[in-house]
Amino acid sequence: MKIIRDLKKQDLLPSVATVGFFDGVHVGHQYLINQVKKEAKKRQEASMVITFSNHPGSVMQEGADVSLLSLPNEKCKLLEWMGIDYCLLIEFTPSFSHYSAYEFMQLLYTQLNVKVLFVGYDHRFGYARNEGFDDYVRFGQTIGIEVLQTDVYTADDLVISSSAVRSLLEKGDVDTASTILNAPYTITGKVVKGHQVGRLIGFPTANLVVDPQKLIPAEGVYAVYVWSGEHRYVGMLSIGSRPTFSAEMKQSVEVNILDVTADFYHKMLTLQFMHRLRDNKKFPGVENLIEQLNKDENEVRKLLIS
Repeated sequence: MKIIRDLKKQDLLPSVATVGFFDGVHVGHQYLINQVKKEAKKRQEASMVITFSNHPGSVMQEGADVSLLSLPNEKCKLLEWMGIDYCLLIEFTPSFSHYSAYEFMQLLYTQLNVKVLFVGYDHRFGYARNEGFDDYVRFGQTIGIEVLQTDVYTADDLVISSSAVRSLLEKGDVDTASTILNAPYTITGKVVKGHQVGRLIGFPTANLVVDPQKLIPAEGVYAVYVWSGEHRYVGMLSIGSRPTFSAEMKQSVEVNILDVTADFYHKMLTLQFMHRLRDNKKFPGVENLIEQLNKDENEVRKLLIS
């Protein structure tokens, strides 16, 4: 997959494209992208996804702080996994936000050789977003782009959207979130030295620093797979502030990797959220906490190893 990072004229094959933020590349996005790929194959043209490195909401709504399901590099990997030929990954800026739909489509045609544009059934783009599908068709006829509308993706009893996934993760419902994402939710972080509380009670942990833009699920204890390069381990993850030891500690992301004694300091680890075990809570004493951690470990082993 070729990644393009600006709207300057490119020497590209004719393409079938779609545009959107595609945060998380969930099943609805995948459904749309597969339609793009199918049409591109039929026409013997390339497939293209046009997306942004930052959330448009952070520009359009002053003070908005939108946590991301997929950072730019993660989104690119997901799109590459889907078999897209070209990914236009650009920054959504205040000046870009003032492009009309017509102006943007002109750029797609003249600079990127887009011949067909797929538009989501309820998607609007361009300044003020007061134009709809019929307008895009009319603009395309003038510019030279054929505009097609995608089918509606439906799923029983599930709202399919990036916002829905964020809401689920903020509640700790990683199981339903993974259904919409069509894969376990992941976070990646660098292992740094922590307070070493876990080591003192027999449950040493790797303390992760995660990109502040990345959405971290609700506080609690989770069963996770832990990836270090190509190696996969099983872990018991705690997100929280260690309430048994101090009420003043900041939120931490700490994973106890089962049956492993390797040193992960300064390495990058990726965590796949498989199941939520329980909420965080303050225990009467350290002995009670250790007893609960042993129960948590047994549950993780049943879920991910047995």
